[in-house]
Amino acid sequence: MTEICMWLKRVLEWVDRNGLPALPYIGKAPQGYRNAPAPQLEFVYLLDKGITDLAIGNRVVSVPAFHFMLHNVHQGCFTPTMQRFDSWCLFLDVAGDAVFNELDLEPLFCSAPLPLNDEVIAAYERLGGLCARYGAGPLYEAPGASYNPAAARAANPAGRMRIKAALLGLLALLLDVLDAGDEALSHPRAVQRAIEFISLHYRDPNIRLPDVSRAAGLSPDHFGRLFRQHMGEPPMHYLKRVRMNQARCLIENTDLLVEEIAFDIGFSDPFHFSRVFRSITGQSPRAWRNRQG
Repeated sequence: MTEICMWLKRVLEWVDRNGLPALPYIGKAPQGYRNAPAPQLEFVYLLDKGITDLAIGNRVVSVPAFHFMLHNVHQGCFTPTMQRFDSWCLFLDVAGDAVFNELDLEPLFCSAPLPLNDEVIAAYERLGGLCARYGAGPLYEAPGASYNPAAARAANPAGRMRIKAALLGLLALLLDVLDAGDEALSHPRAVQRAIEFISLHYRDPNIRLPDVSRAAGLSPDHFGRLFRQHMGEPPMHYLKRVRMNQARCLIENTDLLVEEIAFDIGFSDPFHFSRVFRSITGQSPRAWRNRQG
């Protein structure tokens, strides 16, 4: 696991374990770096412009466009010249927790490529919207949203939990897409969207290739070639494999009838399901269940 993923995992587990921290700012970066020292972590998603000569304490870094970076603000952050760049940023207050004591002593900086990802942007937007709704108002002069549990008197328990859920969702999503072992990184976004669509809709017996290609945002022919290139099989074969994996799980772990399992995974004809199952496993569904015993 890369350094940035280890830190994301560490912060994710800390938030999950300790509750909702203060979020001094969440939103689009209002201006160039001029951050005074503060016990905070900053999570930045740079879009169409990079940043150069960013001083994080005594460390100077440059980051290209379409990168995600994580750094601390304990020793301050600034650039020698004003730089305007399109980015989303989140500040997280980690003051007073021994888990992050080391950040008082030295700068933290790590980054990784992150091509344009609408899901990540939507997660930033969702968290910012909830902070604006339930928070105490921005702590910076620029427009933005922040959340301070001590100052947000109007925030009810449901509001706090919604903000915490959105924060955990953003951190988990970033960890997921940046993890070097994540299979999704090796696939284009269109293929990822198709996989997500199939995982949500495989129970629908009426799914056809045009439905999946529409979810991927491509024509059926183009999508079929792209999916086969990256997944090693046609889209509808992948759908069949997802259904059969679920069928095996249900056969082995439930008392559902074969007919019920067939309907549950998207087959309108139980006999067709049994033929497909046998062609893949070499056994009928009933024989498979008996073998698992």
